[in-house]
Amino acid sequence: MKARQAVRDVGRVLGFSFGEVDKIAKMIPVGPFVTLQQALRQSPDMREAADGKYKELIEHALTLEGMNRHASTH
Repeated sequence: MKARQAVRDVGRVLGFSFGEVDKIAKMIPVGPFVTLQQALRQSPDMREAADGKYKELIEHALTLEGMNRHASTH
């Protein structure tokens, strides 16, 4: 699971509105190998969000980032 998807999935589970979660997800730079740790280092807005209301969301997303979302085969 990539950084943006992890944030969106965790936000949905924690009951945040789509708009709130989308705002946080869009703070993460676009790129194939961008991690939440890199986003936290690069973006002052992301650091502020991680220290405030969205601290729990970011902590859980850091844990889930890089894991498989599901184990289906197509």
